[in-house]
Amino acid sequence: MDPARTAHYDLNHLLAYLRSGYPLLATSRANFPSPFTGHRSMGSLCYVTDGTRCWLDDLADHVQEHQLAIPDVWYAAIEAQRFQMPALTEA
Repeated sequence: MDPARTAHYDLNHLLAYLRSGYPLLATSRANFPSPFTGHRSMGSLCYVTDGTRCWLDDLADHVQEHQLAIPDVWYAAIEAQRFQMPALTEA
């Protein structure tokens, strides 16, 4: 958590980007306690991707609620894409 690092974020666009990742894998959220509260909750937890990076689908919530900073190089890449999720192609 680093409010100084997140102060320059275009927060609304970043959150939308993080929430629009393509799902890769899902599991029960009850298996993983929150890293901030330690509580377990109900529902699913998904790994999502933009084709380059992979993150948990609740990352946007942690950025918003706890000022969690993502790596600067990742933010710069998202910003360079104008916060647009790239289309995935089949390999």
